Amino acid sequence: MSGIITDNIGRSSGLIKAVSVAGGTWTLLTSVTASGETSIVIGGFSSTYKKYRLEIEGMTPSVDNVSGYLTVSANADGSSPVTSNYAYEKCFSFTGNSNNAYTSYNADSDGNWQIISGLGSASGEGGDFTFMFNEVTNATKEPSIYGWGTLGYQDGTGVRVAIGGKLESFASAVASFVFTLGSGNFEAGNFRLYGME
Repeated sequence: MSGIITDNIGRSSGLIKAVSVAGGTWTLLTSVTASGETSIVIGGFSSTYKKYRLEIEGMTPSVDNVSGYLTVSANADGSSPVTSNYAYEKCFSFTGNSNNAYTSYNADSDGNWQIISGLGSASGEGGDFTFMFNEVTNATKEPSIYGWGTLGYQDGTGVRVAIGGKLESFASAVASFVFTLGSGNFEAGNFRLYGME
């Protein structure tokens, strides 16, 4: 069949090759490209899949020095997201400046998972992340998150981010994730959700 590519490097067209991991195959479920939205909703969850991977590339806000947040909703359209009981630990490693120290932030019960801090809108700034979720459509288990990423800044400095946590006392299946910013809009960014059976 023509149009199927054998790798994902340097290609702008053709069908995306699925990634095989540990005997399974990642299936692309949802793809969203940001363009001025105040929030990004990622749906496409199904009981068919037990594992999910969310890839974010080039996430850029419209204003400078903002934080970014991730919340969970039991509705596919992202309405009425949960606003309490997010427990997580987030770690930072600064590179390229005098703040080259390892810093961690721990929250026992926040209103969201904070995934970015201090991101700007200048040319060359942006965030790239990979988040993993297991069995979030199982209403008998508390949704959990772990992931990593990098934030790039205009002056050439950067931040490596790692996060792990869960949403406590949530007794519903996850239907969507909702990304928001502390201020401004999502100027750019590609959000892709994959599932594995």
